[in-house]
Amino acid sequence: MSEFQAWPSWRYGPNGESVLCENEAEVPKGFKDHPAAFDKPEKAEKTAKAAEETKPVEAPAVDSSGAPFDPALHAASRSLTKDGLWRMKVGVKRPAAPAAPNLDL
Repeated sequence: MSEFQAWPSWRYGPNGESVLCENEAEVPKGFKDHPAAFDKPEKAEKTAKAAEETKPVEAPAVDSSGAPFDPALHAASRSLTKDGLWRMKVGVKRPAAPAAPNLDL
């Protein structure tokens, strides 16, 4: 939009309302210079729902084997494999699981 603004000018609100303003000081808060600057109510609802559904999921503190996240070994994305284990960094091999203690008495 050009820097020049001719007054009086129509200004448009979020719910389809419009008002004729004589200068910038008369423009109600939230009103814009073109009605297309707002989402249609149906689209606004869909956009809000989509944003809510795509909230990031917090990574767990440990993976399915009980291993805590280690930035030296695991990918920074903190994503899990299909088995529920931390995804390893490229070129890093998963350490062997510790041997089970011998409980023969």
